[in-house]
Amino acid sequence: MEGITVSGAGLSFVMECFRKYVGKSWEIAVFCLAGMIVSALTIIRSRRAMRADGIYAAAKVPDSSGAVYGIGSVTWMNWTLLIMLGLTVYNPFLVRKLVPKLGMTTVYYRMFWAFPLIPAAAFYLTELIFLPKKRMLRTAACALAAAGIILLMPLNPGVRYHLTLPDNVFKVHGAIPVICDVIHEDFEASEQYSYWNERAEGLDLDTKKGARTYVLSFPRCVFPSELEFQVRQYDPGVTLTFNRNMRLFYDGNTSTGIQYTSKSAAYRRRKLILDVCRGKTEGVTTEDFQTAMKKTRTQYLIVNPAQADPSFLKVAGCRLVSETAGYCIYSYGITKEG
Repeated sequence: MEGITVSGAGLSFVMECFRKYVGKSWEIAVFCLAGMIVSALTIIRSRRAMRADGIYAAAKVPDSSGAVYGIGSVTWMNWTLLIMLGLTVYNPFLVRKLVPKLGMTTVYYRMFWAFPLIPAAAFYLTELIFLPKKRMLRTAACALAAAGIILLMPLNPGVRYHLTLPDNVFKVHGAIPVICDVIHEDFEASEQYSYWNERAEGLDLDTKKGARTYVLSFPRCVFPSELEFQVRQYDPGVTLTFNRNMRLFYDGNTSTGIQYTSKSAAYRRRKLILDVCRGKTEGVTTEDFQTAMKKTRTQYLIVNPAQADPSFLKVAGCRLVSETAGYCIYSYGITKEG
């Protein structure tokens, strides 16, 4: 929830998160919740009046002991969950005091996934469709429900127009597999890889020393923002100079609630490297850049050729490894074996 934290929003945090989560059409979520309540009451009343015919039997689910649970059990289960959430996760007074102490001010909103709106809506829509005994009425109810879903969803306007699906089997940006293959091929032919890989053999990876040595046998890289977060998912054999919070902050996203200032030497070094990758070299000396690369142990820079300054990178000691998939891959401090 970008820009919303428990500390900043106070007791209105819960409502602010709901509004942010469902976008400009948050009123629709309230309408859906009210519709679920009405549906639940309608179904309960209808079920009590119906005999145990085929429709009613289909709504009952036997458990392992042979007991049968119907619509009433599911309804009370949903209500129980909603009451529990109201007393805990959705309780602004408790959240205001407890969440900051647990260090969850920036990830608390993820618990909103526990809200039973989506599964309950699917359940009650199905039950409403099968309430009529005649097939024609059921078909009409199904068509109306489908039309309503198409009209109201997605809750966030514009999602359907901006959502793009990758066309490769890994479901990531098409350039990522190509770039990662080039980096691994180049790095595994280097003295650095051989040196750290030999020292990692036989070490206990459960110890701090073993884990650190093992990580050093991976190439450390800086990717463009449109690739970096997908690289984390695609290739665990690549380490990144930026952690998630630093990268989000650099790109102007303050949703983590963590602010980096001029006092943070670790952030200043990484910011300088990424500035250079984006061609912002004014006032930056090659010595400062080289120091930042060494301090952060950065070995590869993946840059957009339309942004980067190749002459600065060359003078600073970077080597062009490859230009592929629309990006330039530079290495720094990598020594080839032999």
